[in-house]
Amino acid sequence: MNWPWTNQKKELERRLKEAEEGPFIEIKNIDDFFDQIKNKKYSFWQECWLSIKFKSNDFFWYVYSLFKPSHQRIRKVIPRRWCDLSELTLLLNFEIIKSYVEEEMDSIAWDQSEHKLAGDWLRGTYNYITVERPTLQEQFSAALTIASQQRSLPYAERYSETNRIEALIDEKDKQTLEGLAIFRPYLWS
Repeated sequence: MNWPWTNQKKELERRLKEAEEGPFIEIKNIDDFFDQIKNKKYSFWQECWLSIKFKSNDFFWYVYSLFKPSHQRIRKVIPRRWCDLSELTLLLNFEIIKSYVEEEMDSIAWDQSEHKLAGDWLRGTYNYITVERPTLQEQFSAALTIASQQRSLPYAERYSETNRIEALIDEKDKQTLEGLAIFRPYLWS
């Protein structure tokens, strides 16, 4: 059982040592093995002890999560001001991709066929989110500034460049969100 104050490294080393030395169980039929686990009968005192142990573990993790919630990096992206859900969707999903690539991606081998496709998509999307999208947004702002100064031109001609850049950003954002839905199973590590 894992508690909030458990030293993960020491616990994993202890379990590895137990696995190397400990008793081994021979499993001939997996269904029979699961039936044995499912139908195991405990004494009254064992059930009481396990109930206390598991409920106290749940309680400690609940209290711990109040002070140190999970996925703090992603929670920090949520603005402390009103934000449309369409913008919030982009912020959260882009941060999920960025955090995965920066923190977890190196722990997986991405050289197999399906994994290679997912890895290439993750790297390309990360590049879009961190490099290409800010550049496109700067181009949009510059084009908007230029368009606002050209008051003599008709609207369609004046804002054609800003509309083109905005459509490009929207299309790439849409592709990113669709790709995240497709490659979501590969974000497990």
